[in-house]
Amino acid sequence: MNKKVGIITFHRALNYGAVLQAYALQQFLFGLGIDNEIIDYYSKSISSCYSPFKIYSGKVVRGIAKGIFFYRVIQKKMKNFEQFCKDNLVLSKRCNDYLELKELSKDYIFIITGSDQVFSPVSAGFDEAYFLTFTEDEKKYSYAANLGIKKIPKSLEEIYRERLKGFQSISVGEADAAPLLQDYISSKIKVHIDPTLLLSSKIWSQMKYQTGYQKPYVLLYHVEKPIYSIQFAKELSKQNNLEIVYINDRTAIRDMHIKYVVAPKVEEFLAWFKEAAYVVTNSFHGTALSILFHKKFFVELENKQNRNNRAEELLQLLHIEGREICKGSKPNQEENGISWNEVEGRLNHVREDAKEYIEDIVTTMI
Repeated sequence: MNKKVGIITFHRALNYGAVLQAYALQQFLFGLGIDNEIIDYYSKSISSCYSPFKIYSGKVVRGIAKGIFFYRVIQKKMKNFEQFCKDNLVLSKRCNDYLELKELSKDYIFIITGSDQVFSPVSAGFDEAYFLTFTEDEKKYSYAANLGIKKIPKSLEEIYRERLKGFQSISVGEADAAPLLQDYISSKIKVHIDPTLLLSSKIWSQMKYQTGYQKPYVLLYHVEKPIYSIQFAKELSKQNNLEIVYINDRTAIRDMHIKYVVAPKVEEFLAWFKEAAYVVTNSFHGTALSILFHKKFFVELENKQNRNNRAEELLQLLHIEGREICKGSKPNQEENGISWNEVEGRLNHVREDAKEYIEDIVTTMI
């Protein structure tokens, strides 16, 4: 009997958090002695997100100009992410469509969808592949799957019911997603931490890469347009006589007092966090890495679109609230230090929950 496990997730997205969580879940399973591979599914919807030439509302000239400017950035990022996947992920043969996924699914004892926003009606074009519709019901499981919305639209309720009803067990990564999805499955939905937090900093540090940057710095990293955090980082750097390093490949207009790092390798991305004196971010995975590497950090939870509830939930789970940047925040308000021993204790507890969940699936299937 084949005992290999399949994982399907957004590992081909040009997003650091996406590829790191894919790597982490795979390594966590290997650490439990579970043979597995990531299903190398090429989602057309994900691929289309990274076309440099996007025309919105008839703004042709502006779209072309931006496309020319960012073309090299996107190409560099694609090359770096492709290399990371090749060097660090154990992948299946490439799958391009439903029929290829269905045939490949015969190789697995069960399949895990997640983490990332695989259950989102927006991400990846609401692709049914991430709901495992291509395989038998008895093989369907999720781990820390994210929904990314606060309420399921009425027009999608029956679609969710149909897609989720065959799952043997569902694990989500957002506490508020569990009650939203519970009506669609009889077994109790569980909540688990993001895969990046399943691995210790010691394991992450095995990716040996050094930035080569000699000056101490505040690291800035955003996934949404910031409101107050850039100014906060400037005040923090001035107060502590630090440089500012900004991982940012979307800004054409630069601040001459900031060092910009554009489309770094995934290993380099990790190194910038590991070597930072402080981290200022509005990213969930930026927050997670700051915690893993025991950094002094601050999080801007509000952005112009919504609130980063995942990051807020993580801070609450680990009892390290009070890191939020909002209007009027000043760096000198910080020094309520973090007891990292206590944080690691809480992390180990939730890691054990994840381990038990995965091992229960294996016990059931073998």
